[in-house]
Amino acid sequence: MKRNINRYKHAKGQQRRRQGTSMKVDGIVYPADWDEAGHVTALDLVTNDNQVLRISNSEKLMTYQEATIAAEGIVEQQHRAGKSISIKRFSVIQPSPEFSNANQER
Repeated sequence: MKRNINRYKHAKGQQRRRQGTSMKVDGIVYPADWDEAGHVTALDLVTNDNQVLRISNSEKLMTYQEATIAAEGIVEQQHRAGKSISIKRFSVIQPSPEFSNANQER
């Protein structure tokens, strides 16, 4: 099946950015993917209503695994992969037992 690569183009030929929804959510940060050496390479945010959001900019949250956070960001539907969130700001509600970070706003 061929993909229509032009479907996201404006009339002027510029690439259209996919629009997401700005949201504030609380949830727990969990590892979602690992490399061959066992290092975490991706994180999910599991919200209080059990919605799983893949964190698209997870590198800044690697030390907050298993912490409960309040996050603000853009949520987008990913093709066949559920939803993702690009976190703009977050604060720690409850640090993880393994990574004891002070309550800081980022």
